[in-house]
Amino acid sequence: MKSYGSCLFKNVNLFAGMENFSAASVSMLLGEGNPAIAEGRAFGVQTLSGTGSLRVGAEFLNKHLKYTTFYYSNPTWENHHLVFMNAGFTQPRTYRYWDANTRAINFAGLIEDLKAAPENSVIILHACAHNPTGIDPTHEQWEKIADVMEERKLFPFFDSAYQGFASGDLDQDAWAVRYFVKRGFELVCAQSYAKNFGLYNERVGNLTLVVSDSACVARIKSQLTWVVRGMYSNPPAHGARVVANVLANKQLFDEWRDNIKTMSSRVMQMREALRAELIK
Repeated sequence: MKSYGSCLFKNVNLFAGMENFSAASVSMLLGEGNPAIAEGRAFGVQTLSGTGSLRVGAEFLNKHLKYTTFYYSNPTWENHHLVFMNAGFTQPRTYRYWDANTRAINFAGLIEDLKAAPENSVIILHACAHNPTGIDPTHEQWEKIADVMEERKLFPFFDSAYQGFASGDLDQDAWAVRYFVKRGFELVCAQSYAKNFGLYNERVGNLTLVVSDSACVARIKSQLTWVVRGMYSNPPAHGARVVANVLANKQLFDEWRDNIKTMSSRVMQMREALRAELIK
C-alpha cells in the first residue's frame, strides 16, 4: 500500500495507520532488541483500540487461514465472544479458568480443555490482569500452557489491554507474550492504550503479529489493510500521535512509566485497604 509523503501523512499508511506508532508498540510489547523484531518477523498495524485489534485479527485468521473454532476463558470479557462470531468464526468454546471454591485458577481444568481442543483452534489468552478475575497464571503455568498448545497445534491470540497497568512493570506484564515468541510460536496480540494511557475515546490500539518467515510479512500487511479498508477505512490519528511521541521520547517515556507505576500501586493499595476493612 502507498505511504503518503506529505508532512501531514509522514510515516502514515492511510489504512494501516502510523508506522512509527506501530513499530513502537511492537517494541514495547516484545521488548527492544527482540530477535523477532530484528529478523523482520514481528510487525503491527494501528487499529481501533483493543476491540478493533481483536476484530481485525479475528477476521484475518478466519478469512485467510480458515480458522473457525475459538476458545475463551470461563469467565472472560464478554465482548470476546461477540467480536469473534462477527468476524466469521462459527465454533465458540470455553476453557475452564476460575474455580469459585478455591478462589484460584482451575489450572487442571484449563489444561484438560486445551488438550481436548481440535487442531488449529484459536485460543484467546489474557496477557496480564485477566478480565474479570484479575488472576494470572504463574510463569511455570504459562510454560505448561505453551507446551500443550505446541503439542496440540493451537494458535495463540493474546489480548493485552493492561500492559504496565497490571503490575506497574511493562516487562512483567508482557512476560507471557514474550515467552511464547521465544518458544517459536506464530501469534497475534491485540494491544490497547485505553487504560495505560487513558485514551478511551481516542480508540488507540495496535495489532501485533509475529510470524516464522519474514518473507510473508508484506503479503500479510497487504491483506490486513484490505480488512481494515472494508471495516472502518482508517484509524484516527490524534491519540496515536500522542502515544508515538511518548514512546519515542525518553524523558516522556520515563515520566509515563512512573505514572502507570503510581496508578497500579494505588489500585493495589485500595484493594488491600478494602480487604483489611472487610476483615475488620
